[in-house]
Amino acid sequence: MTPRTTIKHLHCNHSLLKPLTSSRSFSYVLTHPPPPQLPHPPPNSNVQNQDPYSLLKEDPIQICSALWVKSFSSPPNTSFSNLTGFISKLDLWVLAYQRSCAHVTGTFPPRNAIHSHVLSDLLSLRNAVVRGQFAWNNKTHQLIRSPNEPPHTRLISKRKLQAFLDSDETCFQDRLVQEVLVMVLEPVFEARFSPKSHAFRPGRSAHTVIQTIRRKKTY
Repeated sequence: MTPRTTIKHLHCNHSLLKPLTSSRSFSYVLTHPPPPQLPHPPPNSNVQNQDPYSLLKEDPIQICSALWVKSFSSPPNTSFSNLTGFISKLDLWVLAYQRSCAHVTGTFPPRNAIHSHVLSDLLSLRNAVVRGQFAWNNKTHQLIRSPNEPPHTRLISKRKLQAFLDSDETCFQDRLVQEVLVMVLEPVFEARFSPKSHAFRPGRSAHTVIQTIRRKKTY
């Protein structure tokens, strides 16, 4: 424990120091300990009380389309201050899950075929991202798993665990969070990119660069 951490710990438990600085004796501190502090609730404790189905209210395609229209119809200097509100929409997370499953399994699962436990996992992942508690590449604490990953019914060996941690394979939940961020941020940045930019943009690639150069080349 560093000195800074120790000082912070003492500062948070200042009730322990009050009897020492007052006129009461040290024996009073021993016979009258401070009341125990209640532990903080876990971050996902309130998720159990939330019904994911009640949060599915909109069509995610319409949400994305409205964001694209707003981005291209607004002036270039317009600021979007409520993008967290879009990230909080569980409907977008369901669409991101469908797209991530299509990338991993090659099949786009229907919305009504997603199980309730998957929706609960999506809700936990969304809450972790919105509250700033999500950690990238956290393979030992995954809030949602790939549909191709078999359930862990028994402990794995240390060798297999280390090989899993050292692998370059992207976590499924990382890919899912990236999908949500792309759906929210892409229309905002796409409307402000230079028309001469072709890198990592929808409908553009190295081939479109060559075609543009050939069209503008003069002899």
